Amino acid sequence: MLIGEILIKQGSIQKYQLDYALELQRKEINKKLGQLLMETELIDKGSLVNALAEQQATPGIDIINTEIENYALQTLTVQQAYKYNVLPFKFVRYRSGSILYIATSKPNDLTLIEDISFITRKPIKAFYALDTDIKTAITISYNKSRKIS
Repeated sequence: MLIGEILIKQGSIQKYQLDYALELQRKEINKKLGQLLMETELIDKGSLVNALAEQQATPGIDIINTEIENYALQTLTVQQAYKYNVLPFKFVRYRSGSILYIATSKPNDLTLIEDISFITRKPIKAFYALDTDIKTAITISYNKSRKIS
């Protein structure tokens, strides 16, 4: 389903607002629809994350406002986090093992998930987050981690 259709279904925008944003997109070719909808204040970031997560059939996360567990953060170097544009944020233990939760803008990229799983030696559960938010959260989280260490 297209992002505009999802946003209408979720009640975030009306059809006429989508039409307006699509008209703007024709003029500003290099901008994504979600970005235009946020810039025109027709939707907020949370609505966009939820819609994109639904589009990719994966859970979404506002990684900027999520507490990052230090142990999860230590599973990747800052260079690896930037290279793959992922942020490990939580480590969940179960009786039968553990799972590393990561934020990524490509939660359905199996090669990416396999690479992160290989590097960390952990099974991975991917959550959708905005690219820009991931980059910001990587910078903040790894800088904060250095100060704690």
